[in-house]
Amino acid sequence: MESIKPLFSTKDVCKTKNNNIELLNKGIVTNDSQHEFYLVESYKEFAKRLTKLEINNQYTFVSFGQWSLKHVVFHIIKLIGKAEIYSTTYGLGPASARGIVSGLNSGLIKSFNFLYDNKIKSYKFESHDICVSNFPVKIASIHAKVTVLLSDKFGITVTGSANWSDSNNKIEINTISTNANLANFHKRWILSSMQVESSEPKQIYNEIKHKI
Repeated sequence: MESIKPLFSTKDVCKTKNNNIELLNKGIVTNDSQHEFYLVESYKEFAKRLTKLEINNQYTFVSFGQWSLKHVVFHIIKLIGKAEIYSTTYGLGPASARGIVSGLNSGLIKSFNFLYDNKIKSYKFESHDICVSNFPVKIASIHAKVTVLLSDKFGITVTGSANWSDSNNKIEINTISTNANLANFHKRWILSSMQVESSEPKQIYNEIKHKI
């Protein structure tokens, strides 16, 4: 069966005579990495497209509905093995929260540290209760969406527009990076922020800026 290939890679872009595209990609791709780009209708198509990960690569997906960060994370775990996870989000659904707990109970997730927005505690009572009862949580004023997965071999970072919502029919974008240094950077600032008593961004920054 013929494998499904990405729309294009940075090698293809570098061959183009369009200087504007070349300049754009020089700004987002480092010299020692590859960057693959995909348009997908749903997370199911994402899973069909992304069948393996290579170290120091980047994979960007623009999705057009039926997107679930929970399914993306568990698909990555399928590719890299059991992982520690450090994550931030602005939104969280109860099914996603239960999925994280299920991953912990099964051993697929070794540990989970969650930094999420204070609105979740205020408006997503069930999601919040599930989380604080099962793993470390820090509440702050945050809109960033970052998920770090650390396995025996890989350091993965997932960044983009998608929250840990249960279902999403909007257009979203996520980039998966397999650069271990980037993953460790995000792990450090997330854990450091979780140790700060304040939930205000400026105070958190003042306390962690010399630790990262």
